[in-house]
Amino acid sequence: EQLTVIGNTLFFTAKDGNNRQPSLWKTDGTEAGTVRLTNPTYQGGPSGLSVMNDTLYFCNGGLWKSDGTVNGTMLVHQESVGHAGVCRGETTVVGNTIYFAGIASVGNDGIELWKSDGTANGTVQVKDIRSNSPNSMPTDFIAMGNAVYFNANDGIHGSELWKSDGTASGTVMVKDINSGSGSRSLDELTAVGNTLYFEANDGTNGD
Repeated sequence: EQLTVIGNTLFFTAKDGNNRQPSLWKTDGTEAGTVRLTNPTYQGGPSGLSVMNDTLYFCNGGLWKSDGTVNGTMLVHQESVGHAGVCRGETTVVGNTIYFAGIASVGNDGIELWKSDGTANGTVQVKDIRSNSPNSMPTDFIAMGNAVYFNANDGIHGSELWKSDGTASGTVMVKDINSGSGSRSLDELTAVGNTLYFEANDGTNGD
């Protein structure tokens, strides 16, 4: 279902005939070299495959990484064991940092922006964008320059375009395109060079 290449190895997610949930697999293009790397133990299976420093990263309940071997496919970090929101669907790499939507095991931060350098200690929440409420629900991550851009809802402006340089102070809303706490402004983010294009609804002109 998802395909990612590192060198001469293709990583992908697939279901076999014995399991309802997909697993992470790899192949070198031969039958003998097609190997399952994870067991189908989490609802939804691996998602958000990204590459950082020749290592595969993906969401599977927590943030995982793989060097292409079974023993080298391991959990990097999981704050809230068994929670479906720990690492939600997308991962995006900017330099030596991978971003994803995560949830803490304590407090009331909800699903917020997280980052990782590939280590457990280096996996932290970037900012509680929607404080004292369930989630800001960061989605649609895309890297451009030294920042990650994404959709998020701070509970005041609705779902709008945000960006982050990996620091709390550098995580800010770019523009309130469609005013109102219930609005959803944009979709289909695409970066071309140093320009970000997206579909938006400003509340007047439609999409």
